[in-house]
Amino acid sequence: MVDHKGQSLVEVAVFGSFLLLVLGFLLSQGLQYNYYQEVKMEAFRRALRTAAGSSISKQHTVDLRKDVHFPDPSDMFALGQRTEIRSSSGIIWSNNSNQLDFQTPETTPSSQYVFNPDSPLVSPVYKNYTTSDLEIHDGRIISQRNAILNGVTEPYYVGDVSQTRVYQPDPLSTKQVMVLMNTLIPDCEEEYCEKDILGSVEYNANRGGIQYWPVFNVTQGEVGQPPGAIAFQNDEAGQLNKTLGMQQVTNKVIHKDRGLTLNENADMRSSIEALNNVEHIEHVIMTRDGEDNQIFEFGDAEPSKTWITPKN
Repeated sequence: MVDHKGQSLVEVAVFGSFLLLVLGFLLSQGLQYNYYQEVKMEAFRRALRTAAGSSISKQHTVDLRKDVHFPDPSDMFALGQRTEIRSSSGIIWSNNSNQLDFQTPETTPSSQYVFNPDSPLVSPVYKNYTTSDLEIHDGRIISQRNAILNGVTEPYYVGDVSQTRVYQPDPLSTKQVMVLMNTLIPDCEEEYCEKDILGSVEYNANRGGIQYWPVFNVTQGEVGQPPGAIAFQNDEAGQLNKTLGMQQVTNKVIHKDRGLTLNENADMRSSIEALNNVEHIEHVIMTRDGEDNQIFEFGDAEPSKTWITPKN
């Protein structure tokens, strides 16, 4: 009769290890999903709280980042490592009684970065960056360009600035640009003609490709006449823009070591084991003026363990 005990032990060892890896992977994925949902909802609540507590009519964006620890069954030290979980949310809170303003960094559209706000191991960091600014151009710049009109999804070609008029609903409101869509009618005051408010104008972006800049207001020009100068909201002019936003990275350096110290005298032998795990995490924020890095160091050193063996 053939004894298969040795083969059975080998199979248990091989498939048992494989099963532990699978369970560890499922556990890690489940934790990662739960943490992402938590960070996503927390970012939304932070943005909502910031917007509700502000008297400024603008979009309040919060970019929340947490360096979360995940267990790793394949780690020989059984410590695992940290992974960045991030989410952002933007809230516009306005009753339309306050007009948008770009006079100060506080009133300019901005994004707040929040790093590790509830970690017991490091101090949280809060950073604010502007995301756009105003750029004023001569009113003729809208000539021979595609434009987006309010409530219209398809681009509309503006042939000449003479097709436009300065429009102001009331003396306290900002001046807007009205586009006369039927150029065959000489006077829209005498006869009805199709018209709409200019929302944004096509530009060649500095980072390549085509983008549309929203019209902020008319800075020069009388009501009923073509605009002399128009202020556009340029999302490339802030401390952060879309291109820089895609260049944010996280650098991570992990140092793990285990030490064992042996001592012996006439009465006993002793051994002291120490296990250290230090994670150096650097969040690289690319801004218009260069890198603005946020560095965190997580130390998860375990207490030393001592074993004593008497000789008698």
